[in-house]
Amino acid sequence: MKFLICFLSLMVASVALAEEPAELVERRSAWEKERTEAQEKIDKMYFDELEQLKKNFVQAGKLPAARAVDIAIKGGEKADNEPEALVKLSEARSKSLKKALTPIDKQYWQDLKKLRGDFQKQGSLAGIDATEAEIKKVLAAYKKTEAPKQVKEEAKEDYPLEGTWQVIVDSGGVWRKTIKENLMFDEVGTSKYKVVNRAVKIHRSDGWWWDLRIDPDNPDVMEGVDSIGQINKWVRLKK
Repeated sequence: MKFLICFLSLMVASVALAEEPAELVERRSAWEKERTEAQEKIDKMYFDELEQLKKNFVQAGKLPAARAVDIAIKGGEKADNEPEALVKLSEARSKSLKKALTPIDKQYWQDLKKLRGDFQKQGSLAGIDATEAEIKKVLAAYKKTEAPKQVKEEAKEDYPLEGTWQVIVDSGGVWRKTIKENLMFDEVGTSKYKVVNRAVKIHRSDGWWWDLRIDPDNPDVMEGVDSIGQINKWVRLKK
């Protein structure tokens, strides 16, 4: 039970104070409920077996072993030289938890990826950021050796233009644009872009466009023209 409490406490503590999208909150609540119910079933069996094991040790006169089991039941620090039967029960519980919870977490992770796609279609940068943060928390709960497939799949697509860009126009204007994966966000709306070799074409929802080229010596600089012929220089700002 401590495993579940610590896991969920970590998740709750790390949630930003700002209001999150209702869709994300709803999915997280459903995931936590399913996870809790699955673990409670496994823990009930585990603690019932521990109580029986403690009773058997007492009846056999093996009091140090019985005390070690009692410590495990009460959630105390692991005793030295735990009896083999206790070690086996603990290992079996860990395997059962992993078998039961991993599919639940994987489904939640897949739901989050779908939700992130929905936010992208809506042009909601805040929704994308909140969902990405949630995905990272879910994957962080696993050891590094247990989540390479998920992390690798998340990184399948390469988005070399991601970041915040300062746009300097020859007419004197200076603007800020944010590129997230295959979308650009600014004060007007959402834009889609394509990169072919070093050529970048950006088309905003209001019809405005940019035709740029990435500097071959500096990927943080792009130059080109916009839809009314103004010369633009885009410089990616360092984090």
